[in-house]
Amino acid sequence: MHRYSLGTKIDTLLCEVIQYASSALFVPIEQKALHIQKSLQSLDTAKILLRVAEHAHIMETKQYIALTDKLVEIGKMLGGWHNQVISQKENSRRV
Repeated sequence: MHRYSLGTKIDTLLCEVIQYASSALFVPIEQKALHIQKSLQSLDTAKILLRVAEHAHIMETKQYIALTDKLVEIGKMLGGWHNQVISQKENSRRV
């Protein structure tokens, strides 16, 4: 994979993170978890490709660390949202 195509793929994946997360806002609660999971999948794939880019010296280690720190935080927020949605679904089934 070339430098340009790797960067393009990472950009596309990060746009998917935003797309799936924003679409989760507008779907019924039964579908929210799936959209958030897709967002998390795209985020994890982007983090792996960033690691490949850093390892291949396509990006500097300092840039890699700064970016992955932010992506880890986003992952924590999405994970918390996912857990909240799952909990809400379980609670609504009990009622």
